[in-house]
Amino acid sequence: MLETATPTEVSQDRASGLLPARILEIEISQPLDTLSAIDEVTGTYYARAYCMIRLHTQPLGMIEVPFSNGKASPQAYAPRIWDVFADQIRQHLQRDGLPLPASLDTSGLPFLELPLCLKEREAFLAHAPFVSVIVPTRDHPQCLADCLSALVKLQYPCYEILIVDSAPTTTATADLIRQFYSDDPRVRYLVNKQPGASRARNLGIMEAKGEILAFTDDDAVVDVHWLTELVRAFGRAKRVVCVTGSVSPLRVDTLAQLWFATYFRGMGDRAKMRRIFSPEIVESHLYYRHLMGNLGGSVNMAATAAFLRHIGGFDPALGPGTPTQAAEDVEVFIHANMHGGTYVYEPAALVYHLDRPDFAGVEKQIHGYGLSVLAVLLKCIAQYPSIALHFMKHVFSRLFFFIRAEGRPKKSPKKNLSAEAAAPKWGELLGWEGEKRATKRIMRQLLSGICGGPLALIKSTVIQRNKREVRSNRKSSIPLW
Repeated sequence: MLETATPTEVSQDRASGLLPARILEIEISQPLDTLSAIDEVTGTYYARAYCMIRLHTQPLGMIEVPFSNGKASPQAYAPRIWDVFADQIRQHLQRDGLPLPASLDTSGLPFLELPLCLKEREAFLAHAPFVSVIVPTRDHPQCLADCLSALVKLQYPCYEILIVDSAPTTTATADLIRQFYSDDPRVRYLVNKQPGASRARNLGIMEAKGEILAFTDDDAVVDVHWLTELVRAFGRAKRVVCVTGSVSPLRVDTLAQLWFATYFRGMGDRAKMRRIFSPEIVESHLYYRHLMGNLGGSVNMAATAAFLRHIGGFDPALGPGTPTQAAEDVEVFIHANMHGGTYVYEPAALVYHLDRPDFAGVEKQIHGYGLSVLAVLLKCIAQYPSIALHFMKHVFSRLFFFIRAEGRPKKSPKKNLSAEAAAPKWGELLGWEGEKRATKRIMRQLLSGICGGPLALIKSTVIQRNKREVRSNRKSSIPLW
């Protein structure tokens, strides 16, 4: 379960004047509403909001909206939206064949007839394939309850949900499923005796009925159109075997969550564009972006069942619950291209993730990322020696400059969050170690993890062999196409 921030950390965060920040969504095809600083459900009072801007349900990106006297009027934030997203809005409306506005006002951008983008979505859903959604979990019933609540509300016609309980220590997850979802035929509960997210997902892969398998985590809340956009992306190019989507913060209640959202979630940047990576195109920074989490991951991904079974699923020696702690998804992405398949990043497939609330948890997480970086690279180089030079040239050099730059995000252009939110003075807000020292401390954890990666891989491999776990069909000759 995610760690809880200490009272001292919470008081420091609130005293900063930046936090807590409310996460909201604004659909600009409808009249814009006044935003409230108070959460009606929890009664929490927020200092500002980070708003996901959407047009015809399509996520465009996030902007910061400050509250004044407990509210934010549409007259105040509408110009901000237009300043940041004008180009994207015009491109979207032009493709839909709709009039191009000169600005955005409080009435929004209403439409009389169903836009082309929504017509295309409806046409796809009329013949959508059956999909299995696999969620590994272990002793996180509170998070899982929110995750499941969103999954059963997906606007997708035919899917199942496989909850894979990984070596549970209590019956809390089973009780949750039995109490609230025993009458829902879409929800299936499985138990895996061995711990590890990869093992849990592999059990889900074996039991799944869908031709496409989608994955998310128990501490994530999926968007209502998440599954639709993931599955649609398989038709964006030829031989697509793997798709990932964008990840945004579920809550920004503490400075640790704001730090992580800024540096690793890309909050403050406009939504990334769709990207297609075919085997014929070698992107110099593709693997680096995989490792840094900028192109999605197992919290928001889908793959064809045929491809995952062809490669033997996720490697049990990688991922949460093993000494390597992460990167089991990165290995799958690399296999996708090396097996002649195409990989697609689809930012319209949106997931909100609950990040760690304190810096001790963030440091632990970054250390785990470091451990997995070298571990997954060594495994892939051993299997595909031809990519060794590419990794040496691009991945390691970029990691070096990332650490040397102390993890600072690039300077935001004018059309982004305000300068205050895009480049916060972390040292002053935290009240400890100063801006450079605070970030260096976390980057040292990344470097420390990278140095320990080979040993972590050895330990994980030994454990895997002792348990006699073999990835089935690793050298399968069954054609994928």
